[in-house]
Amino acid sequence: MDGTPQPPVVFQKPPAPKLSRNIAKIGVVFATAAAVGTAVWFTLPILRAKFGNHAAPDLAKGSELTPAVADPAKDRDQERYRHVNEIRLALNSYVNDAKEYPASLDALVPKYLPTIPKDPSSLVAYPYTKDASSFTLTFTLESGIFTYAAGEHFITARGIDIKSVAPFVVKPENPTNVVAVPPAPAPENPLPPISEEALASTDSDGDGLSDDQEVFFGTDPNNHDTDADGLSDKEETKIYGTDPKDPDTDKDGYSDGAEVHGGFNPKGPGRLP
Repeated sequence: MDGTPQPPVVFQKPPAPKLSRNIAKIGVVFATAAAVGTAVWFTLPILRAKFGNHAAPDLAKGSELTPAVADPAKDRDQERYRHVNEIRLALNSYVNDAKEYPASLDALVPKYLPTIPKDPSSLVAYPYTKDASSFTLTFTLESGIFTYAAGEHFITARGIDIKSVAPFVVKPENPTNVVAVPPAPAPENPLPPISEEALASTDSDGDGLSDDQEVFFGTDPNNHDTDADGLSDKEETKIYGTDPKDPDTDKDGYSDGAEVHGGFNPKGPGRLP
């Protein structure tokens, strides 16, 4: 020591080891993953409530997250299908009151229909004719719907593309010279009355439900698809448990038949098991 002042000693913090920096980075990654996992955990119940446990958005049906693919021709076919079935139901109500079908569709307004539906493309009323026991309403599909292909179709009191059965009538060759025929005498051995079992097995529309069962369910025994939703009355009452008198049981904007054919549950959210 010669008395000369010495510079102050500066202490510097040693750099952090590389291992400590790596541990800090790993902690950030784990914290981010935990935040993402928490968000997914709280979001899953919402998605399940919207689409069902095994459901996913379907582009064909559409949802709020995935809008349906536009198909104007199919939309018009669905409208035609709805129109002709609305007219058929109105005609059935009319014939129940008047005991015969009207000469024109105009007779259905306003009691049975607010207006006469028209084809969405031509904006012309669907061609209608009546006969002694039924009616025929003609319509044309552009791309097809359900099991009905594109082309011309018709609907009668019995259903779509099912011809009506006219009563057998014999007309005399000379109406001005008709001889009255006395009634036939009662047979000596009349046939026994029809049993209740035979009546219960009668199925007029061939849908798999007896006429008695159709009366019980409130469906039309002469029409295999009372609400015209694409499912037969038997399918609705015995298989899917939907309302055979309501074309859209769960009120989601899609008919029961459209949902079943698309694999969706017609009574609520989700898909069919």
